This record gives sequence, C-alpha cells and structure tokens, in this order.
Amino acid sequence: MKSLRLIPCALALLVGTLAYSQESVGDVLDIVRANSPALKVAGGTLEMEKLQNRAERLPENPEFEFENVWAEGPDDGFGREIRVRQGLDFATVSGMRGKMAASLDGLSELRYQAEVVEVMAQARELCARIVFCNLMIDALTEYEGILDDLYQTTLRKSELGEATVLDEGKARIQLSQIRARLSRTRMDRASLLASLRTLAGKEDLDFNGRVFPEYATGMGFEAWLAEAELSNPLLRMMEQEIARTELQLKMDRSAWVPELNLGYLYEAGRNERSRGLTLGISVPLWSNASRVKSSVAAVNVAREQRLRQESEFRALVRDAWDQAVGFREIAAESRACLVESDNRPLLRKALDSGEMSLLDFLLETGLYYDALESTLSAELDYHLAMCGLQRYGGMD
Repeated sequence: MKSLRLIPCALALLVGTLAYSQESVGDVLDIVRANSPALKVAGGTLEMEKLQNRAERLPENPEFEFENVWAEGPDDGFGREIRVRQGLDFATVSGMRGKMAASLDGLSELRYQAEVVEVMAQARELCARIVFCNLMIDALTEYEGILDDLYQTTLRKSELGEATVLDEGKARIQLSQIRARLSRTRMDRASLLASLRTLAGKEDLDFNGRVFPEYATGMGFEAWLAEAELSNPLLRMMEQEIARTELQLKMDRSAWVPELNLGYLYEAGRNERSRGLTLGISVPLWSNASRVKSSVAAVNVAREQRLRQESEFRALVRDAWDQAVGFREIAAESRACLVESDNRPLLRKALDSGEMSLLDFLLETGLYYDALESTLSAELDYHLAMCGLQRYGGMD
C-alpha cells in the first residue's frame, strides 16, 4: 500500500487550512486545553503525586527517647536520659532514593500526558463531527430552499391547471423528508456541541466551523511508526516502569549493606552527667531475601508487558493507518466525482422549459444531495481515522 500523503486540495475538504478565527478547530482546541475540567483534575493529581513522591527522597524518621527515673537508697535522686538516633541506609546515602523519586515523577508526568492526548483526541473527534453536521445543515438548508421554491411553484401551477395534484404531492413529500433530515441533523449537532462544551468546561462555547481539523504528514508508515513509538505516552510509561522496577531491584539488593544508626546520648544523674555519640549497625539477615526475589519478578513482568504492548500497539496502528489510507482514497474519489457531475443548474432549466418531468427532477436532484452526504460521510470517516492516528502518535 502506498504511503499516506495528506496534501491540501482546493476541491476537497480532506485537509483544511488553519483558520485563526473563532470558528477554527485550533481555537476550540486551545479552549479545551486551557479549561477542560478533566485536564484540571489530571493536573491536580500530577501535583499531588509529585508531593507524595518527595517522600522517597527522604531518609527514615529520626527517633527520640527521653527517660526520667527515680532511685531509692542512700543516694536517692533522679536521673534523665535522652537518646537521638537517625538511621541511614545505603539507598539514601548513594542517592538511589532520589533517583526513585525522579522515576515516580516521570511516571506521573506520563500519566498526565496520556490524559492530555486522550482529551484532545476526543475534542478533535467532536469538532470533526460538528463540522460534518455544519456542512450537512448548509447543504440540506440549500436543498430545502430549492424544494420549497419548487413546491410553491407547483401550487401556483396547480391553481392554473398547469400541474396535477400528484405533482403537488410529490413536491410536498420530498420537502417534508428533507425538513425531517435537517431537523435530525440539527439535533445531532446540538448533542455533539453539548458534549464539546462539557469537555471544554465552557457552557457558552459554540463552534460553527466548516473546516475539518488540520494534520499533514508525508512520511511512510515505518517512519511515522518510529516517531509514534517514541512519543506515545503509554509506551513511554512501560519503559519508565521497567526503569523503576530495575531501580527498585538495585535498592533491594543494596539493602544487604548494613544500615548505620547514628545517634547522640545524654545522661544526667544526681552527681554526674555524661554525653556522647552512638553508632549502631543493623544487619538484614532474614528480611530482604524475599523482597529481592519479588523485585526480580517485577522486572521480568514489566519487560514482558512492554513487549506485549508494543506488539499490540503496532498491530492497532497498522490497522488505523490502512483505514486512514482507504478512507482518504474513497473521500477524494467521491469528492472529485461529485464536483464533476454537479448539474443542478441544468436540471432546473430543463424542468422550467418542460424538458424534464417533476418526478425526474426530484430524483436527479435527490441523487446529488445523497451523493453529497455520502461524500461528507467519507470525509468524516477519513478525518476520524486521522484523529485516531494522532491518538496513537501521542500528538496533542
């Protein structure tokens, strides 16, 4: 299959040019990015997780002990003893705890990026569907005007005896059907706009764009896939998870190094006082063996999951790419055929001159608008496929 190439076309709506107006998709995406409640929650979660991750950098809490004792006998009195201890393990001293905190921050960032990609992909898809509805409303409104004019003309001719009741009924039925289609399309648009407003967090948002979202690439599949694998947040999360489990394994193995306990001791009796530094060593003879085995297993699982997800990712992207190529070709061919076969002005002239019957005019005109709807549907399918590719590529 040929490489996917998206080239702006004057005749087609396949790739729209950026329009920096209130009706552009780009402006809507900026509003979503700045105001989306989902992204605000994701941003708050990111900050919360980063604060939690800071605990990984810190050593264990110091211990404080205070004793106040009374003695009985010839030297009755009291004594005080104060102990302060701070444990320091090898992971803290070597900086591995700091690296673990940075690794956890990286995972949190990637989770946030994945949420951004998903929200923006949803916004693009909603915009594409609304563009389709806007274009269909324009076309059906135009068609409704033609049929209404024809119906009124038929009524006048019927009054003059130049048209039959059957002609009047044909025109009326067709007009009623188109008005019903127009109403349904407006209802669909209202529903999509409500979803977009919820996603954007802006109840007064309106979108009247007639140009589909913009994207352009001249790369072949393999080149695009290579970039997608580097930018996709979910795949990067798997890489980060492997790095985290490997670091956890190093930390667990380093726990075999005895832990130092540094401290300060102060003792005060009735007749004497003493103070000094203390040093202790904690040797992990039993507690760490199972922990190391668990960490080894976690590393292996993370690597296997990465291989599985990478394989699934490539299969899904290949399918999405092929669909985008197919829809692009269908939409381009359909649009070119529609432009070349648009003979509506000739049809009206033929009807007015009596060279064509009312039924034939309705059939021929209906065929054109059915073809127009089919073309717009094909273009929508193509743009939705491209939105899906952008989701896989991690582009927001």
